[in-house]
Amino acid sequence: AQCYGTLALVCYHAGDHGAAVDFQQRAVIIYERVLGYDHSETAHAHMNLALYLHTLGHNGAAIKHMKRSLYLFELMAGPFHPDTAAAFINLAMLYQDSSRIGAGLKYLLTALKRSITTFGPDHVQVALSHHAVAIAYGMLGAFRQAIEHEKKAKKIYTTAYGNKH
Repeated sequence: AQCYGTLALVCYHAGDHGAAVDFQQRAVIIYERVLGYDHSETAHAHMNLALYLHTLGHNGAAIKHMKRSLYLFELMAGPFHPDTAAAFINLAMLYQDSSRIGAGLKYLLTALKRSITTFGPDHVQVALSHHAVAIAYGMLGAFRQAIEHEKKAKKIYTTAYGNKH
């Protein structure tokens, strides 16, 4: 499974996205059979498959695999684990790229709340979440909310890295 996953990554970077999907699908099957459906490697394999499928424009299938990855991360690691937050953000981006901005925003807001709980309100990961939420609000035309979240992100970054960053 690990070899198939590595081959998928190499194919992806080489621009052969179809082969990347094929190899990653094999990796997912092997991980599920050998390690089980509820193993972290299986969850990561689903996440990678979702990203490769997205590259090919298969957003419906990509969303399905990213949701499976999210479910597995929540089941195994809980709602506040960094992998769970990453799956929320990735799923939101898939929805946004599928022109389902409202659905994506729902996942981004959840990721933001969980990031604040996990890292505290002034962590750079929280700033990244604020920025992603601001972009989604901007895409929806809700510019006041977008500006509010972008200001929060800027404040966190300025505190963490200074004014010159």
